[in-house]
Amino acid sequence: MRNYFDKKKAWNIAKDNKWIIAASVFFIILKFFLIGTLWENRLLPPQPDDAFIYASNIESVRDCPTVLCNDESQYYSLKNYQGFTYLTYRLSGGLIGKILHIDSISAFKLLFYAGTVLLLFSLIYLLKSLESNKNLIAISIFTLSLFNGMGYYHGFWWVVPSFFTVVLFFLILGTVFNGDDRHWKTKITIFSALLILTHPTGIFMNLSVPLLAFFCWFLKVDRKNPIFKKILFTFICSILIYSPIAVYLNNTPLKNPFGPENMLASYYNTLANKHPATIDSQEEDRLSAEHNPPEKTGFENSQNTSGNLSDKEIVKNYYFSWIFFPRLYGAIPFILTILILFYYKKLEVLSIYFYFITLVVVGALFQNGSRMLILLWPFTYILIGFGAFFAFKLIRDKIGPGAIKAAAYTMIVSFLLAFTAINISFSYLFNESQNKMFNMDIDKDFVDYIQSTGYYKDNGKFVFFNSKLSLVFGIYQGISISKITADASNAEYFVTTVCPDTAKETEQTKLFQLYSTLRKYISGFENRTGLDKREARVDCNGNLPSNFIFDKRFGDILIFKKT
Repeated sequence: MRNYFDKKKAWNIAKDNKWIIAASVFFIILKFFLIGTLWENRLLPPQPDDAFIYASNIESVRDCPTVLCNDESQYYSLKNYQGFTYLTYRLSGGLIGKILHIDSISAFKLLFYAGTVLLLFSLIYLLKSLESNKNLIAISIFTLSLFNGMGYYHGFWWVVPSFFTVVLFFLILGTVFNGDDRHWKTKITIFSALLILTHPTGIFMNLSVPLLAFFCWFLKVDRKNPIFKKILFTFICSILIYSPIAVYLNNTPLKNPFGPENMLASYYNTLANKHPATIDSQEEDRLSAEHNPPEKTGFENSQNTSGNLSDKEIVKNYYFSWIFFPRLYGAIPFILTILILFYYKKLEVLSIYFYFITLVVVGALFQNGSRMLILLWPFTYILIGFGAFFAFKLIRDKIGPGAIKAAAYTMIVSFLLAFTAINISFSYLFNESQNKMFNMDIDKDFVDYIQSTGYYKDNGKFVFFNSKLSLVFGIYQGISISKITADASNAEYFVTTVCPDTAKETEQTKLFQLYSTLRKYISGFENRTGLDKREARVDCNGNLPSNFIFDKRFGDILIFKKT
């Protein structure tokens, strides 16, 4: 049998790409370690109220006899917008569950690891489209491996549908800037369709690409014509993919609340002081009883991690306050990075960065616009990698041998070492803090108890969920949405959770303890972390009508019954 594997050729390829391989290995090891930290010894998945939404999406496919069950009574039916919101994500997770014969929570966890690997490949593809220098690609992979993110805009620590939009959008940008024009239309069409059907922000990303064309024109990048052609194709292709979906969904009872046409209308109504836009970042309106409009979910007491900050405040506190840290002079290294990249005419990279930062600033005017930080922050780390590489090159080429050159090298190396140590420490402490939060005991037998009641067999709504966690867990375990009411006074059963003391949980984390120490020396330090916005303990039974009495307890689930 002929041996098609050429060891010598493979060795030469590995040798030529040794630093890219080394950086990629570091990327995977660090990210896998952080995922393990996040999930270690959990009774429930991290961020369980959101996690069970994603697990329910996966379960809708995993538990379907075919692939997509389209029963109108099913919560994630293609007959309403819920069935399209995370379509590619739930298909991927559900098929993984089917093929590997694992439950939906295990598939949800496995996607953390699979998504990280996909991110690495998309990153390499984008970087190779922007730069041919393999050492520069390697250092950019290394610096981006240090990015973790925070709760307000997620980031790379939370591998859910929004994470996969970054993977897909990097692939689209890689195709736009790639000098190889073979099959680019097919690639952009496939990536755009997947992006639009992965998360509602996908269509906003693709419709914003004319802004990228503007910066490419303004900065006079090379190869403008093929880049403009690909950007125009991306824009038109996205409209053609999205339009029939939008028309279809807007003719369903629940409409299409996350579509740009409805989000813009909602924003206009807000400016006109008509009806406030209330589609929040946790998408809690998706959990309303069927056919209720988004502003009347009935679950206003659910956890909301961004409700206390506007999008402008999120962008200011979670991006610009870090770039200009601790004061305006803190931005000097970053400004120097921009100037060095201009000097070396890395205009394609600068075009993407200015595109992302403009997208975030403009997006901050709209509800949930701060979510575009999930694009800006990773590319900022890529920019830092480019800046470090060309700073070394500038010192080597422009400064003669001597003490000044040695001092300049020492300064850059010291900055990179400090940057690496701070980011790895922060990433670990952040994931460790998330691991300690909301680690509750939810006994799934409460679902069997609800389903065993005589009311469940009747036609009608009879159970009210007062907490988002109990609601999404109940849906995940199979409670029909048709049995859930958004009005507690009309319910026969009132289900809630034991309230976690989030302030106390936060204060016990190593991250909070570190910040408490640092803020003694650095004024306003906590404003950049969000820990100063931790929620005080609330009464999880605050909506309990007076004619309900305690009935059963299942772990941290409390059930009250109408008398």
